Amino acid sequence: AMPFPPSVKEEALVRSRRCCCVCQEFAGLHIAVHHMVPESEGGPDTLENAIVLCHRCHDEASRYNVRQPLGNKYSPQELRR
Repeated sequence: AMPFPPSVKEEALVRSRRCCCVCQEFAGLHIAVHHMVPESEGGPDTLENAIVLCHRCHDEASRYNVRQPLGNKYSPQELRR
């Protein structure tokens, strides 16, 4: 998996003020820039496909298992909203 280019990552972090876009909490160093549409599904390394998530929400957004669907998956559409 390729990470976002530094300029895209920096812009996403600045725009979010390092606050998680899902739970809204300030996360400081405990933050990730996540692909809303995964790279494995052709998601680009662009700002439009980037969302800033704290580690807890990032784990939830990326750990969903289709074979054992507990809970409701974060869809790219929901993350965008």
